[in-house]
Amino acid sequence: MDVPFLTAAIQNPALVNNSLFPIDTSKVPSGNLLWSPRLGVNWDVEGTSDTIIRGGIGVFTGRPPYVWVSNAYGGNGLSQVELRCTAPGQVPRFNPDPNNPPSNCAGGTGPPAPPTNQGEIDYFDPNTKYPQNLRVAVGVDKRLPWGLVATGDFLYTQDVNGWYTTDENLVFQGTSGEGRALYGTFAATGFTANPTRVDPTNLLQAVRVFNKNGGKVYSATLQLQKQMRFLGVSAAYTYSNSQDRISFTSSQAFSNFQFAPVDGSLENRNVRPSAFDRPHKITITGTASLPLGFDLGVIGLGVIYVRQSGTPYSWIVNGDINGDGISGNDLAFIPANASQISLQNPAQYDALSRFIDTQDCLREARGSIIKRGACRNPWESIVNVRLWWTSPPIAGQRIEFQWDIFNFLNLINSDWGLYREAAQFETHSLAFLRAVGYDRAANRPMYTFTEPASVTQVIYTPTRSRWRMQFGARYMF
Repeated sequence: MDVPFLTAAIQNPALVNNSLFPIDTSKVPSGNLLWSPRLGVNWDVEGTSDTIIRGGIGVFTGRPPYVWVSNAYGGNGLSQVELRCTAPGQVPRFNPDPNNPPSNCAGGTGPPAPPTNQGEIDYFDPNTKYPQNLRVAVGVDKRLPWGLVATGDFLYTQDVNGWYTTDENLVFQGTSGEGRALYGTFAATGFTANPTRVDPTNLLQAVRVFNKNGGKVYSATLQLQKQMRFLGVSAAYTYSNSQDRISFTSSQAFSNFQFAPVDGSLENRNVRPSAFDRPHKITITGTASLPLGFDLGVIGLGVIYVRQSGTPYSWIVNGDINGDGISGNDLAFIPANASQISLQNPAQYDALSRFIDTQDCLREARGSIIKRGACRNPWESIVNVRLWWTSPPIAGQRIEFQWDIFNFLNLINSDWGLYREAAQFETHSLAFLRAVGYDRAANRPMYTFTEPASVTQVIYTPTRSRWRMQFGARYMF
């Protein structure tokens, strides 16, 4: 039956009747009451508007990206069936008719057998509430001599109903010799991880979304500004500290789970720097508006300069060393000496140690698993420019034309305004440790070491390093 638009999530009978792991895929966040009380104050201390104190406290509710909710509609085990054929001569011929796909590996066209493995499932805890934050804000505005205005703002935010995700079809197996939570076993030879699942027959990942708090943000800003007849300037500095248990950076529930570095256990990840954390930001702006005279309107120029900290990232291991069925999300253990790591070739330790010493975040993590977000990309700087012309008023109406140039320095010189990053995401793509076996005596993986050719690279993307421009117009009446 073709249903172009679903009015409700569909219940998968094979899952709701699963004796080992019953899941009701029809449950989505609905009918869960949210309260958002708020209180704000604004005090003119002297009654002259020279000193204003303002602030507020409240609970704020915002809808999540609905694509996150849609995962429950598509990842229910009913929307698709996977046919995996690997034996020689058993791969069926491609059929371009979407209503008549191959039904078995021999290429037959008979009715397919009911799927025994539902694959990956995305579902919500029935009590899940939409995200809420508690926010406390305090600000002061003060007029100073020489026409200066000083502003100070402090903002604190913490989760009330934060969202969290984990794989409920895994069974905790204890802790490794590295101090890592384990969810599977490892082959006696080579390196093969075998996840220990509640229901290994009918399910792979059972990605559950539910409420779990821990995220918090501190932010403080100081700003000085001065407005003259035709010129306005301002300078501001912002310090912020953003932390969470898991940063949702993808549209898919499984991707959010899969690509988040595991710091702590899957059930209770440690609170670490968010993937969006930028502790320092300097902003300088200037605007100039000049009447052209002879009723030719006003021409203006605006420039904004921003310099900010780079985003956080961590080093990971090549291999599924915690046995959760996912490779590439396990943080590296950084040894303090040769006895703390099992190397297939022990003679590699000296080279490994020298490489660790070249990276501040690795050197500071010696003797432990590196923390999520312990490393930082380089600082970033950008200059944006706006030119505009506003027509003289005609019967109280105006037309304005705007020309915006983003990353202006890159327009002037292709070697300027580049974003240099060691990692585009939360993890470095160049893993220097690769798991090749398991040291059962020490209960930890056995590694080989390969020094990355370069740990800092220039990332060119259409929205980052390259300059862009846009033109706009508006009619004011």
